[in-house]
Amino acid sequence: MFPVVGESNRLLGCVTTRDVKNVSREEWDNRTVQEISSPCSELNVIGPDTFAMEALSLMSRTGNSRLMVVENGELVAIVSLKDLLRFISTKLELEGREPPVKIPTGIGS
Repeated sequence: MFPVVGESNRLLGCVTTRDVKNVSREEWDNRTVQEISSPCSELNVIGPDTFAMEALSLMSRTGNSRLMVVENGELVAIVSLKDLLRFISTKLELEGREPPVKIPTGIGS
C-alpha cells in the first residue's frame, strides 16, 4: 500500500500493487494514480500518537504491512511492519531481554 498525496502532503488516497495490476496495459497512458486509488480509512491510517503495539495489532487484523501516519489530513510518515518489528527488537534488547528472533539489518532497507 502506498500513499497518494496532493499539495502540502495532503493524503488523497492509497494505492496498492493490485490496483495498478488491475489497469489494462492499454490504459496505462490514460489513467492517473489518483484515479485508481482508494480512499484511506481507519484500516490503513493511524495518528502520530498511536502506540506501536496498537499499530501492530491493526496490521495483524487487516493484513496491511504498511500504515499511513496522518495528522490534520497531512501524511507525516509511513510505518511498516518491519519498522515495528525492529522497534520491538530494540526495546527488548534495551530492557535486557533477548528478542525471540534476531531481525537482520540491511534487508529491504
